[in-house]
Amino acid sequence: MEVLIGGDFAPIGSSEEAFAAGLPGQALTDLLPLFKSAEVAVVNLECPLIEQSTPALKVGPALGARKECAVGIAAAGIQYVGLANNHIMDHGAAGLQSTIESCRTAGLRTFGAGSTVGEAAREEVISGTDTTVALVAMAEREWNLAGPHEPGANPLDIIDFVRRFRDRRECDALVVLLHAGNEFYAYPSPWLQKHCRFLVECGADVVLCQHSHTVGCYERYEGGLILYGQGNLLFDRGPDLPAEWYEGLLVRLNLEQGGLQGFELLPTRQPPAGGLVKLMDAASATRQLAAIEERSRSVQDARAMEIAWAAFCETRSGYYLRTVRGYSRWLEALNRRKDCTPFVRRPDGWRALLNLVQCESHYEVLRHVLKHAVRAEAGE
Repeated sequence: MEVLIGGDFAPIGSSEEAFAAGLPGQALTDLLPLFKSAEVAVVNLECPLIEQSTPALKVGPALGARKECAVGIAAAGIQYVGLANNHIMDHGAAGLQSTIESCRTAGLRTFGAGSTVGEAAREEVISGTDTTVALVAMAEREWNLAGPHEPGANPLDIIDFVRRFRDRRECDALVVLLHAGNEFYAYPSPWLQKHCRFLVECGADVVLCQHSHTVGCYERYEGGLILYGQGNLLFDRGPDLPAEWYEGLLVRLNLEQGGLQGFELLPTRQPPAGGLVKLMDAASATRQLAAIEERSRSVQDARAMEIAWAAFCETRSGYYLRTVRGYSRWLEALNRRKDCTPFVRRPDGWRALLNLVQCESHYEVLRHVLKHAVRAEAGE
């Protein structure tokens, strides 16, 4: 069975009108034949499809697109949408319900979110001529996860995953969309690599890490494939973001009864000002794939990964320490002034701090930053 999977997909900004009108070709251009010819086509839907805006109380942007966009997604040849991500509850329970209903009406199958954690955890089983594939979507904890009686995304819960799939009998191949990792970090953190490898040990044939908004690297592990960073497929947030925001990978999987038989990475690019998403030209694609291969060789070097992780955490230390103190960048500067009242906190300070300790990837960076702050305080 050929399965084509796209990364973070949000029909917002310049592409929203095209998808709402059922004209995805105005945004996806030469990607349409790829989606329409694939036996199975999947994306991670990174925003709820809503009728009206009901922003949730959280930190970060509340994303949303018109519910009519589901028609355009289906018209693109996409059949399945994963909903386990950090934005699916940006407009609360109503936004999630609207998303699921509009997708169902358009003929799209959804997985990875639901009205309870039991519903969100259900895998999507696809039966081909001689191969059965199960799709599972899971996400880290931010403001998004389902509970026993609460709607939301399927949590990244290793214990539940093992209980569900260690003796799998219902599928020939298992593909996991994992919404986890650190934004703009092209390697796995120690925690993420350990967990992804364990998912393979417990039955996953493919683990695709999304959410980092950058193209990362991959490793073959015990016969499985782990991709650390698929990048964005369609995500128009304006021209002021790093260049890697506008690059992504389509992943084409060849899955058979024996599991993963082969894969292909297809680099894509979206213009910074919004507009048409295309396959990279041959020269750019060659450079991108060569860079991925170089990073992927480093993944096997534990010392190289340790050094890369420490360097990344250092670049983020200012933001994490400001958040612990309750500052924004400007409040930090203000509180240094002797003529100002100290410890003026940002209005969402407690929410921002909670997000650092409840999200697995944020918490891993925070521990690293605080450990080094303690050592610096002790003069080490």
